[in-house]
Amino acid sequence: MFKHLKFILLYPKIGPDMYFTHWLLFFKPFRMWFQKKKIGKIGANSEVRPYATILGTRNVEIGNNVIIPGGTLISTYPGNPDSNIIIEDDVLLGPNVAIYSSTHNYKDISIPIKDQGYNVATTVLKKAVG
Repeated sequence: MFKHLKFILLYPKIGPDMYFTHWLLFFKPFRMWFQKKKIGKIGANSEVRPYATILGTRNVEIGNNVIIPGGTLISTYPGNPDSNIIIEDDVLLGPNVAIYSSTHNYKDISIPIKDQGYNVATTVLKKAVG
């Protein structure tokens, strides 16, 4: 049981399946504290709402005035320094958006995609101009 509790508290993930910590997102004072502890960088007036999922929280940077709504999936490759997601200031996300910083290789159609490795890179979401 303690091993499972340690996993939920320390694993770089936020999401509804992390049931012990997920309830913190429902209460704004706890949400603000928790997201600052868990996410690599989060700006002023930004927050992660309940039912959003972030995998690889330390590889995520969220700018000012950004709301991560429920149903959103932000996925980096935890522990890989090249796998980052940067969401700049004032970016607006709708619900159920999926953002990834990695993808599978698919160069040879005779080999299953899952056996071809993957590529990682930084994904940046910029504020719309104009």
